[in-house]
Amino acid sequence: MKNNHTETWLTTGLLVFLIFFNIWMIGTSAQPWIISSLNIFFHEAGHVLFAFFGEFMMVLGGTLGELLFPLLFLGYFWYHRQIPGQVFSLWWMTTALYSISIYMADARARVLPLIGGQGGHDWSYLFGRLNILEYDILISRMVIILALMVTIQMCIMVYEY
Repeated sequence: MKNNHTETWLTTGLLVFLIFFNIWMIGTSAQPWIISSLNIFFHEAGHVLFAFFGEFMMVLGGTLGELLFPLLFLGYFWYHRQIPGQVFSLWWMTTALYSISIYMADARARVLPLIGGQGGHDWSYLFGRLNILEYDILISRMVIILALMVTIQMCIMVYEY
């Protein structure tokens, strides 16, 4: 249900800005510090949340934490049928997916500066345990494609709003 014409236009403008932000971020390989800091916070929280399920799940929990929180927000806004909140949650999800893709692509090279040092590279460990380490770049690109698909969904939702 739309409140008023001005609010609808302002909300739509903000959502369109977020879509263009995604395109800019992915197209230029940018990772704005405020967003990456937020995602890292939830990444580290995910390690703690999933630590009870064994080493593999604890390591994977970082990525799950980054994705879980935007999904919780998405569920809340979907339940309350609030399209702007859903689009924001999807936008947040794409920033997390993009960060995850960069981390995945570094699994073999291991050159990213990490909080726990290179010995604690989640995706090097995870891909190694799964015997798919040589596919780190390919899997990373697939995650970027997923982020772009979510961005397309955002466009559809804004258009229908």
